[in-house]
Amino acid sequence: MKYRHLLLIATALALFYAYVLIRLSWIENLWPTYGGDDIRSMTHFAIATLAAWVVIEIAARREKSRRLVCDCGYALHGIKCPECGEPIGADHRPASPTQK
Repeated sequence: MKYRHLLLIATALALFYAYVLIRLSWIENLWPTYGGDDIRSMTHFAIATLAAWVVIEIAARREKSRRLVCDCGYALHGIKCPECGEPIGADHRPASPTQK
């Protein structure tokens, strides 16, 4: 989940190719284009990568809300994070005044 932003980059590149680059006249000299099929297939690819990003983002947020993941990105429940030293899965709420 560390590199989930790459799915957004792939989506942007696919849409750039489908709606900008394919329309340039000099692109036909570099590789063959197939008109509407190129646009349709790149649009489907962009929708698939965007849907995959949404699913991964939802899973990451659910995992983070359960406090099983440190802010650094490590998912080591019950031990200290090797980067920042914060215990993962520990209760971070301040103690109530009656418990002090």
